Amino acid sequence: MSSKDATETDLESIVIRVLIIDDDEAHAQAVAESLERVGCDCKIATSGEQGAKLIESETADIVITDLRMDGVDGLAILR
Repeated sequence: MSSKDATETDLESIVIRVLIIDDDEAHAQAVAESLERVGCDCKIATSGEQGAKLIESETADIVITDLRMDGVDGLAILR
């Protein structure tokens, strides 16, 4: 096995954990389904409050958030 093959195998075994925060559940689910097709592990929060709790309790490599939500909005999440 060449070093290139080893590197490709290593990259294929990495799972990217994505947290999607969106008060539009259908939109969040569509984003999650698209990302899961390429191997991401997705969690969905349907409010800013729920998203903030998941950020505290779970590890996410990437956070995708709606900026405009009632209560805790996307900008507050990113801060």
